[in-house]
Amino acid sequence: MEKMRRKCEKATGQSAASVFIIDLAGLSWAHVSPAATENFKEASILNKNNYPESLRKTYIINAPSFFLMTWKLLSTMMDVPTVEKTAILGSQYLDALKECMNIEDIPQTLGGQAPAIKPGGIYQPFGTHPEATTQDINAGRFFEKTIEVTKPGKLEWEFKVQQNDIGFAVFRVENGVKKEVVKWARLFSNSGALDVEPGKHVILWDNKYSWTKKKTIHYYIAHI
Repeated sequence: MEKMRRKCEKATGQSAASVFIIDLAGLSWAHVSPAATENFKEASILNKNNYPESLRKTYIINAPSFFLMTWKLLSTMMDVPTVEKTAILGSQYLDALKECMNIEDIPQTLGGQAPAIKPGGIYQPFGTHPEATTQDINAGRFFEKTIEVTKPGKLEWEFKVQQNDIGFAVFRVENGVKKEVVKWARLFSNSGALDVEPGKHVILWDNKYSWTKKKTIHYYIAHI
């Protein structure tokens, strides 16, 4: 997402931001669970921490009537600017979308003129990048990935733990000593980017605190 935003800014010479459309058609109470709420909270925190200025608007469309009650809970987990940029809409949403987007950019499946999005959309969740690598980390062990940066740029990563959480941190190596640049935290998934200069960087997935559970992660790293 960050890479695409920078590409747009370079091409147009203007500031770029993202518009999200979340279609809740078919949503029922059966889909509302503690796990779903936790995933939503985690995604909100990741977006706030890694892309604080990238959101222009979020439209939640085809929202069933009961979702308004659910939204009251979900909105307490989000920062105020993000809540203010979120619109909850029913089935009459097209006019609202056109206030922020050209009709040519709205998919045909939503009443616009852009190519239709196939069922399932084009989104790929964290850890399912086409070039993602799978790694098992036994209980009481850790896994490190060393990246030799040869020119200034950004170090990007995304990962998802198949089950449970795992410790995650990023270090820059200076004179043989690791300096923590992304603070260690237990996470279920994460996507982020870091401005880097030439030198060695280490990405850590830490399962040392687990006595019995092996963790499986799906990760992708890129230097751009």
